[in-house]
Amino acid sequence: MTKPPQIDIWMPLMIGDFRRDTYDMSPECGWMYLQLLMALWQNDGQISSAEDDLANICRVTKAQWDRNKLKLARLFYVGNGCWMHNGIREQLARAKRVSAARSEAGKLANEKRWGKRHDLRVIK
Repeated sequence: MTKPPQIDIWMPLMIGDFRRDTYDMSPECGWMYLQLLMALWQNDGQISSAEDDLANICRVTKAQWDRNKLKLARLFYVGNGCWMHNGIREQLARAKRVSAARSEAGKLANEKRWGKRHDLRVIK
């Protein structure tokens, strides 16, 4: 069984998009948006739409969440009880393709260098 590529150790941040999306937000709200984007990245592009969960993801109190949720909600869409973000979903798909291609290239280079070793015997 092939394990999925580990892409959650980094995340691209499109600075222009982020600044455009947060131009009218307070620093608190911008931080909450970044927390949501990172959670989406680590959870394959979707997170629970339950307000308590979203507040916890943002690491804020219920009052802070209530104060900022409308500005944040406009940047996401909801499907199957989850918040999603088109930009994150597109970048995740790209990252998975790149990771798979690099993995395959590494396997081919390894085979070229060492050859296929189907019959490994323990030498005593």
